[in-house]
Amino acid sequence: MMLDALYQLFYLRREAEAERRRLQELEDGPATAEIRAIMEDRLRRVEEQRDRLAAYIDTIEDDFIRTLFVLKFEKLLTWQQIALSMGGRNNPGNLRVTAQRYVAKHPL
Repeated sequence: MMLDALYQLFYLRREAEAERRRLQELEDGPATAEIRAIMEDRLRRVEEQRDRLAAYIDTIEDDFIRTLFVLKFEKLLTWQQIALSMGGRNNPGNLRVTAQRYVAKHPL
């Protein structure tokens, strides 16, 4: 479950940007205060969830694992791309297992 939540981080960032654009469009048009309040509440909830997941990644003390999580869950690189980016003898399978073990030991 935790990995699924982390995968949402990238999409939550996109959703927050889209909500901000929609709110700006409402500012320019004839929207009611109720619609604006609904949109602002949705944006707030998206940003809270996004911030919670980003904070989890920021609290990872190990530089290698934190970099791994940033590349996978913030930049959405494939495990193969991450292995190439991080160099060394890292392979996609080992990196995936490393991430799975980390979240098993350090739940959100």
